[in-house]
Amino acid sequence: MRGPLWSFVRLACGLAVLAVLLAAVGLRAEEKPADAKLPPAKELLAKHLKAVGGKEAFLKHKSSHLKGKLEIPAQGITGDLEVFAAAPNKQLTKINIPGVGEILRGFDGKVGWGINPATGPALVEGKELEQIKEGADFNSEATADKRFKSLETVAQMPFEGKDCYKVKLVRPSGREAFRFYDAKTGLLVGSTSTQATPMGDIEVTSVASDYKEFGGILQPTKTVLDVMGVKRTVTVESIEYDKVDDKVFVLPEQIKALVGK
Repeated sequence: MRGPLWSFVRLACGLAVLAVLLAAVGLRAEEKPADAKLPPAKELLAKHLKAVGGKEAFLKHKSSHLKGKLEIPAQGITGDLEVFAAAPNKQLTKINIPGVGEILRGFDGKVGWGINPATGPALVEGKELEQIKEGADFNSEATADKRFKSLETVAQMPFEGKDCYKVKLVRPSGREAFRFYDAKTGLLVGSTSTQATPMGDIEVTSVASDYKEFGGILQPTKTVLDVMGVKRTVTVESIEYDKVDDKVFVLPEQIKALVGK
């Protein structure tokens, strides 16, 4: 799903959010350590940032609104997806699935929450809340090299048919993730991470492709989550910047009632 919008990492927060909402376990790529000297992780993050538009392209935007589609072919599910985000750290994800209803997941800078037609309104706490806070950082991609406790390039290996560098990232909370950067282009091809959910910690693998330019930033328009052997595909149709009304992040009445308890 963690920059105005991923840049792959924000969508993966949208997508990590989807993984949390849809509860899943991902698949790992086969790893083969490289024989040659590996480039430093910070250089790989900097190369990716330059490839997608550069730091200034991210920092000039203050909000973003993504529209797209969510598909789960194995279950015959297709729904509409929207992800709103704003600086410094607000985010709202909406998934509308015919026959199911609207699933909401939000963070207003302080409160993490969700509303699911099947389970009702709920506050997000503990590791899940920490995860949402990390993903809601609007300028995350512009400052990615400073947001982690440690960064390490651990291998050069095939990932989704591309020659990639595998980078291990450890957040201040101790949560680990791995990213796979295309050795030629520098673009992010995918990631694996552990996500906290009501079902416990699960592993999620995301794959990004079909990069297109929105607002001066290259963004992946197709992202696939492989979870519990079931693929979930998000296709981005549009991303608009600097048009989000801050009212969109106001807590719903059901959530305000929970906060007041």
